Amino acid sequence: MDSVCIKSFKLAMKMQGIEIDKDELIKYTSKIKTYEDLKAIDRDNTHILYPWVPALVYDILGYNEYKSCDLNIDESDTYLLFRPGESFDNEVYEALQEKGDFEIQEFQYVFSKKLISHLYGGFPWFLAYCSICDELNIWDKTGIAVYVKEKNDVPCIKCSVEIKNRYRDKHPEKTKEINLSEEKGCGYNGIIHSFHCPNCIEKRRHSMAIEKARL
Repeated sequence: MDSVCIKSFKLAMKMQGIEIDKDELIKYTSKIKTYEDLKAIDRDNTHILYPWVPALVYDILGYNEYKSCDLNIDESDTYLLFRPGESFDNEVYEALQEKGDFEIQEFQYVFSKKLISHLYGGFPWFLAYCSICDELNIWDKTGIAVYVKEKNDVPCIKCSVEIKNRYRDKHPEKTKEINLSEEKGCGYNGIIHSFHCPNCIEKRRHSMAIEKARL
């Protein structure tokens, strides 16, 4: 695991109130060699790395394994998380209605460091993401979230991810970006989109984190 990812995990843990020495963190992550090692962590919610299993799959096994792994596959419900200042607009609502018959519930949440470290901590772009949140001054601001539940066996997550990707392509002006790749050891530019929704591997953990941030 490269140094950017180690920094990413260390920052995420700090945001969760967990202080850990860099060498100790490296000791934990260096023990993970296989998908079976990650499944063992996924089954142990007392493990220090349990909240960040999706990021570990990405960092250690690569993007293809991350996209295809079979952890926590449940498409019965999901969440759309709009960043502070963005709204659940009609275009997204209508796109959901076109995909299927969903129960839709809109609510407010707090865009806290604790929430965001649960969602993105450990991914290599997390440091850059936090930097753009600093730049936009959106920490601890209120945002809109939407709970989506299927009624007729329509795969919520697949539908919402397709809508998210199409919306991002259609509305590049909604994406904010700052050039950070050479600064702060980030390795990436800071990018934040209008809204986020989890994929299958992320859904269980993201759902719990979003519910804890609900107002």
